[in-house]
Amino acid sequence: MNKEYPLAARVVKIGGFSAHGDRDEMTRFLKESGLTVKKIAVVHGEEDQSLSFAEHLKSEGYDAFVPTLGECVQI
Repeated sequence: MNKEYPLAARVVKIGGFSAHGDRDEMTRFLKESGLTVKKIAVVHGEEDQSLSFAEHLKSEGYDAFVPTLGECVQI
């Protein structure tokens, strides 16, 4: 609509992160990000790979799970 608005948000850029990272890349990102991650819902990929990745994350100390189809997750 050809209008400009002042930026009212804090913008953080995450460089080098691929939406197609493998298990090791995703784990490294989590560890090196400095983020406080309370819970991880694994929602991408085939069910067996998602379950395997969630188990891997649990073994790394993260609270991870794969929600069921239609499950509501409160954030």
